[in-house]
Amino acid sequence: MGDTRAVGHHGSTLVMEAIVRELANRGADAAIAGPVRSEFDVARLRTFDGVVINGEGALHVRSPKALLISQFARRARDIGIPCFLVNTVIDECDEEVIQGFPALTGVFCREPRSLERAKSYGATAKLCPDVTLAIETPKDIKWHAGEKVIVTDSTLGSVNKLLHAFARRTHAAFLPMRTRPQVPIFSSKKAFMRIVKYEVRHKIGNVLPGNFTADRFGCSVGSADAFLRAIAGGTKFIVSGRFHGACLAMRLGVPFLAVRSITHKVESLLDDAQLSHKLIDLETLKSTTRLDSLFAAATWSDADQARCRSYVANAQKAVAECFDDVVAQIAVERARA
Repeated sequence: MGDTRAVGHHGSTLVMEAIVRELANRGADAAIAGPVRSEFDVARLRTFDGVVINGEGALHVRSPKALLISQFARRARDIGIPCFLVNTVIDECDEEVIQGFPALTGVFCREPRSLERAKSYGATAKLCPDVTLAIETPKDIKWHAGEKVIVTDSTLGSVNKLLHAFARRTHAAFLPMRTRPQVPIFSSKKAFMRIVKYEVRHKIGNVLPGNFTADRFGCSVGSADAFLRAIAGGTKFIVSGRFHGACLAMRLGVPFLAVRSITHKVESLLDDAQLSHKLIDLETLKSTTRLDSLFAAATWSDADQARCRSYVANAQKAVAECFDDVVAQIAVERARA
């Protein structure tokens, strides 16, 4: 559950592809991949061996998904179906949401702050960095340094506009992570409307570029592969307004500066990777008129590169262990049934 491919975001697409692939590599068939819904068929749920929920961006006080996940976890526990929450960030939650944590068979948190909070809520929790750090990339996608500076978008509207203005002011390339939803166009009415809206806005944005409304669609690229190639090819550094922008830069070894997002996830990621000095505040971006004033902060030392490589390697190991654990526990419960 928690299929985010319909959202239209490169990071969300890669997360779901990675989860399904990791399960398949261990002989587990992801029979259904759908969003977290308020309604669920209990009779149908009983036919499955286990449930894996993509917790991306879901467990914080402002998220409507949080309560749905909590309710679903308790229902799965009541009928004896193991239920795992993976790739999640956990911030402050309401009491009703908190009640669902002990019902989860296992919780895998993307960074230490979420891990501490999950444990305080009664969850059986482990640390497992974001699965995009373990994605398989084509061999020809490798970072090679150049003079290009890329600015991504943000999940926050006000920050989004600030980042776009910064890119325009400094003549950097604006590259949103928003994209065409990666689902069949006729898979649902919502998917159809999202895809049509994206295609129309993308074409209009290409014809009439320059303002934020046009560029947030017109400057986007249609696939995760194209996005990875864009950030890797001839890039000096990236200014990332999104958590997954930072993760994908780390996966490819691309120097970056990161902006805070809706929760603590960006700064906690950087703390965990010993790269907290790569966090840039919004006031600095607002006052910056020349990119060369950021070159010193954006340049990565040999030590920075070594920390990044070490973090990614450890993350890949943790992701493998996470799915080994999930599939093994589901197999044990199946044998008991």
